[in-house]
Amino acid sequence: MDRRGFFKTIMTTSLLAPILLASKKADNELELYLITDKPQDYISILLGEMGCHTNFPERTYTFLTSHPHSDELSKILAANGWSYNRAPYKAHMALSFSLLQSNAGPSFTMVKDGRVIDIRSNKLRALWKKMNQPRSFSTCLTTASLRRSRKPLQQGTSVVVYNGGSKAAVLALDKENLQTFRAREGLITVKIASGKAWVEESSCRNKICVHSQPVSLSGERIICAPNHFMISVIGNNTIDTMIG
Repeated sequence: MDRRGFFKTIMTTSLLAPILLASKKADNELELYLITDKPQDYISILLGEMGCHTNFPERTYTFLTSHPHSDELSKILAANGWSYNRAPYKAHMALSFSLLQSNAGPSFTMVKDGRVIDIRSNKLRALWKKMNQPRSFSTCLTTASLRRSRKPLQQGTSVVVYNGGSKAAVLALDKENLQTFRAREGLITVKIASGKAWVEESSCRNKICVHSQPVSLSGERIICAPNHFMISVIGNNTIDTMIG
């Protein structure tokens, strides 16, 4: 898959588009996009080639979304000196998970200081070939966003609701609320109380979004991948992204 095809594939994921735009606005120093059903087998090698294991003396990470391989990824990162931090704006690396709308061949690429760089050259080409032998397909996209310094943690003021890639609502965190949205696979209900937001009910099968912890800090998110549904907390200084 060439670079143009790679980004065309990931940008067709309606849930991912707001996350990508937010990362671009946040001016992250490094972005790694990894398409594979086994990200834990490759992420350490790729981060090492990018210099992340040595150039980030305070190596902390967080998960912006629920990840099906979070346990395996955490073990690999811990072995390389990374420690978990729940707060998105205190962690130096933020990991996100998204489902692609269609199968794609395993691949990876990197964005550095806003410039797309093809890292499947030289010795990493062998890794790319290994990922594709035998020929396989994946719908799992792992995104790693890295920045040496993070903004101070802030309490959120509102929750932006994205449904199918479009902004469906903005709900204030200081007002109790209960709203139900018709999403891709049925109904999903968002509740706000005591300054926090969470998914109260969902039509999805595994209920990962329902079991996710309530969010209240600027930058925190809950995603229901099967429903292509996301709630994202914003604050006074947060840039709100929108996909039409």
